[in-house]
Amino acid sequence: MTTLKTLLDNPNDLVCFAAGAIAALLGVWLGARILHRVRGGEPNVLLDGRSPTIQQDQTD
Repeated sequence: MTTLKTLLDNPNDLVCFAAGAIAALLGVWLGARILHRVRGGEPNVLLDGRSPTIQQDQTD
């Protein structure tokens, strides 16, 4: 198992470890977005449930 001291002693290993961690996080994020969209979730909804699109008044 790689320890922190080993990573700090070998800068190339540290860079590869950081790149792997970032790639793993991006993979989880992208997978969650894809699953959300496949399951019919609305990707553009604000936290309170409103749509971010501008609504015009319908006064006739």
